[in-house]
Amino acid sequence: MDDKIHSEVLAELRREPRVRSGEIDVSVSNGAVTLTGWVDSDSQRLMAGAVAGRIDGVKVVANELRVRMPPSAQPAGEGPAAILAAAVRAELSWDPRVQAGDITVSVNEGVVMLGGRVDTFAQRRAAERAAHRVRGVRAVANDIEVRPSTPDPPSDSAVADAIAAALRWNDLVPADTLKATVAEGWVTLTGEVESEYQRWEVERLVARLKGVTGVTNVILLRPSDSASAVRQHVIDEALRRNAQVDMDAIKVIIEDSAVILIGAVRSWAEREVVEHTAWSAPGVTSVDNRIVVAT
Repeated sequence: MDDKIHSEVLAELRREPRVRSGEIDVSVSNGAVTLTGWVDSDSQRLMAGAVAGRIDGVKVVANELRVRMPPSAQPAGEGPAAILAAAVRAELSWDPRVQAGDITVSVNEGVVMLGGRVDTFAQRRAAERAAHRVRGVRAVANDIEVRPSTPDPPSDSAVADAIAAALRWNDLVPADTLKATVAEGWVTLTGEVESEYQRWEVERLVARLKGVTGVTNVILLRPSDSASAVRQHVIDEALRRNAQVDMDAIKVIIEDSAVILIGAVRSWAEREVVEHTAWSAPGVTSVDNRIVVAT
């Protein structure tokens, strides 16, 4: 089996136009693939790992490829981190929900660090999502502090009442199985729902309320007894239907009710679309998203 995997990985790497495979070595042991050698860019390294991971029979990929970057390829003047940081700041300024002037941005190897302060938790979330939208961003560390500028912010009891009312008036969530605890504006959500979408909906609803400074979502997922077994072809077909997803670079693995996602995508937004699609499949209780963003 290992010989077959070895041959298929090599063949697939040669067929992939986005990877220069001439200096890539492949070894396989009990379904574990190790990639060594050299490529010309980090995106080629990530794509090579994604290509190997989607071969049938591959259990895990150890990507030890090294990137050879000639001096002539380094951008003159501002480095790539400064250029990406400037793009993130521009996107923050473009989003009307964000107090961009009070937010600091730094970048290290495609990872964006956000700092500073905003008035509401909704603005903090909006800033994070704005950063994720920028091409080239691989991850975002959100250290923005929520400090309401109003002299008399809502009390915890007022926030709790607002949450209870919002849940009661939302047809998408089971308000009677949910509980919200508020301490100094920070909301802890507990209870049970039948789908991950309902968990997202509760958090989204609460995060937008005045007086909320943070949300911890520990709502449990309890699929209904009528939920069907997770079927891989259902998720595969849903991903292929989606115009935002390049299904050829993604592999879906099903283990009972758990879904594992492997591969490489072009942006964080595409990564989120893939994860949300997997969560939407009936019977799914967990999604392990190992997809990387190739920049």
